Amino acid sequence: MKVRITAENTLFWRPQKNKPATHLATIEAIYYFFKQYAAAFECQPYDGRYDNLLFWFVFYYRMIQGNKALGKDKGSSKGSSKGNGKGNGKGNGKGNGNERR
Repeated sequence: MKVRITAENTLFWRPQKNKPATHLATIEAIYYFFKQYAAAFECQPYDGRYDNLLFWFVFYYRMIQGNKALGKDKGSSKGSSKGNGKGNGKGNGKGNGNERR
């Protein structure tokens, strides 16, 4: 069976270069797949059951849009999550005791 998501426009905050507005972020594609699958095969109107898949997408979308409205951009967050430039990013292997085993 082949699955094709009907054309949906992305709301992703980082547009893909040289890609149409229908080039979805991964979570958008997953969401629209489940939503359209439910509409096609469950013979009932969509009831919102998959909307929680987009929680973090919406959270960060709103945060980034709020920062843009305040004039903040990539260059204005000094020392954010980039670190100090030292090390190789692999860690020391000791962990912090909260890892899953």
